[in-house]
Amino acid sequence: MPLPPSTDWRETVGEDETARFDALAATLAGIQRARSERHPMGRALHYKPHAGLLAEFTVHDDVPTWAQVGIFAAPGRFPAYVRYSNGSGAFQPDTEPDVRGIAVKLVGVPGTKIIHPDAKTQDFLAILSPSVPFATPEEFVGLVQAVSGHKLLALPRLLGHFGLRLGKVLGKLKEGLGTRVDSLAAPTFYSALPIRWGDYAVKYSFVPAAPAKADRVTTPDGYRDELAGRLARGGLSYAFRVQPYVDPAQTPVEDNTVEWLEADSPWVTVATLDIPRVEADGQPEGLADFVESLVFDPWHAPTEFRPLGAMQRARNHAYRDSSITRGAAPEPDGTEAWLNPS
Repeated sequence: MPLPPSTDWRETVGEDETARFDALAATLAGIQRARSERHPMGRALHYKPHAGLLAEFTVHDDVPTWAQVGIFAAPGRFPAYVRYSNGSGAFQPDTEPDVRGIAVKLVGVPGTKIIHPDAKTQDFLAILSPSVPFATPEEFVGLVQAVSGHKLLALPRLLGHFGLRLGKVLGKLKEGLGTRVDSLAAPTFYSALPIRWGDYAVKYSFVPAAPAKADRVTTPDGYRDELAGRLARGGLSYAFRVQPYVDPAQTPVEDNTVEWLEADSPWVTVATLDIPRVEADGQPEGLADFVESLVFDPWHAPTEFRPLGAMQRARNHAYRDSSITRGAAPEPDGTEAWLNPS
């Protein structure tokens, strides 16, 4: 029988984390700058977008008491910007194995925020895997370094970085990347990493409301083209679910290689994300470029939704450096023309 949501979660913060994570962020920013010598400056990771879209996020009226935190304390609707992407830092064909992601930025969110106290936004980032193969932020950045250099040197670099853990890491990575995904409208996206939820801790996911079938992706921009065609025919809808921490063994906060199983901690639907139909002539002029200029960051959140665990704390450093390096746009405030059509 599943355990009830618990508030006894704990983080383990190393004394040297600030220096370590600053160094990792600088490494990623260096890779980002080096890549810009051959390609336009973009994100250090999740470089290639498939779509930048408008959406609406609706909080339900039956949210469990324990989950009634922040905007989830009462029913409500929030405009949102959505970005689909590949996880690689390179602009590679969609036929290549890769992480696939969705990033959602809600606008009009009240409360004091963590890194931009007066901002009106809250971000949710998710990928196709419910866990990650990396035990530490250093392992993740080590992989990025290894695959960003000369391909012939990738394996020796990986061996030097992971040692005896390389086989296990690559096996889990291959398992996640090898999953066939024909449409980004079809699969469930997971946070994979936990966040605070008031006194509790959760992971979250976006679950498509209806099955979506598509042909195998065989072209370099297959995901973009498939999404465009699908949205020209009708909108997309996702159930936004949360999965609470129950104990350190079954739902660890620091060890993100462990999947939180539904049998141990059932998912609870608390909201819906709706992406409306896009007219055949495409998105409003300038919208895609605007979405691409934005920063999607789990640390764009009210204080009661603080990201948890070492991987998330390292993100706080890396995302700052990456956004500064590429000259990202400031947070939207809801006055944008796309949210206020004349």
